Amino acid sequence: MEKNKNILGISYSTRLIGLAVLSSNHLVDYSVKLYKEKWSPAKCEKIKQTLQSCVEDYNIEEIVLSIPAQFSQIPAFGEINECINSFAKDKGIPISYQNRKMIMTLCLDKEKKNKQGFMRSLVFFFPELARYYEKERRNRKMYYVKVFEAIGFALLQSQVNKTRRQQGKG
Repeated sequence: MEKNKNILGISYSTRLIGLAVLSSNHLVDYSVKLYKEKWSPAKCEKIKQTLQSCVEDYNIEEIVLSIPAQFSQIPAFGEINECINSFAKDKGIPISYQNRKMIMTLCLDKEKKNKQGFMRSLVFFFPELARYYEKERRNRKMYYVKVFEAIGFALLQSQVNKTRRQQGKG
């Protein structure tokens, strides 16, 4: 029987990158990184350094990325996506993609299927996220939502992998 993979979930915008490491459905680590500068090869290198430390520290075997909404796919999104993809390819780590709308399937029945309901649902599964949820509620601009999304993407991919193993598709 194939073991569970250590998954790195990533949710990004042009300035923020949420990262989450999941192993056997256990949340191992999570953070949000801010990259204020405009797109450049140096910004890509900073992102790759962050990813490299995750891969080394947690023996990452799969990366799962959000698929940005069509309207938000400005050139900078494509550049960040390409940066992450080239890193994964260089390291031989497979990349999967999850649709942003799919994370709403993680909402508990009692919650609305929106960002607030999604974040409250994740706090139920991972109580250590409660302080980030409370901070996010007080923020005028969404900051920690990238971490919650990254966790959601990793959790969804973990479920997909489990289903594949059960069906014998590895």
